[in-house]
Amino acid sequence: MKIKGTRCCGCNCDRRVFRSDKGAKTVTLNYTQSRADGSLRLKWTGLDNVDYYEIYRNTVNDTNYPKIDEVSDATSYIDDTVKAGTKYYYLVRPVFNDGTAGEYSKPISGVALGKQTSQRSRQRVERRLP
Repeated sequence: MKIKGTRCCGCNCDRRVFRSDKGAKTVTLNYTQSRADGSLRLKWTGLDNVDYYEIYRNTVNDTNYPKIDEVSDATSYIDDTVKAGTKYYYLVRPVFNDGTAGEYSKPISGVALGKQTSQRSRQRVERRLP
């Protein structure tokens, strides 16, 4: 990783502002989506040079988010362990190819609506009932 120093404000002082050319160190969570199969889909904006992403989840928005999974080569995650009607909060953290972990994302929430059947499936079940 290269570190570049530039003058702080364009004046003639010797102070330097350093920045990394590595790019962003945290992901932006875009949305959660309740799916017809009862799962929740989490989507984020990917970063360069990431080995994998760590997924964290909690049912309250506090500082204790247990890690539930890791994904590589993806910018979305399907959580099929959710319960219908429960609100979940998620964080995602990148782990870069050099082994360093990025910053945690800002939390995003979603509610699983439960498995949904199509209108035709419901009609067939209702017709079979005595």
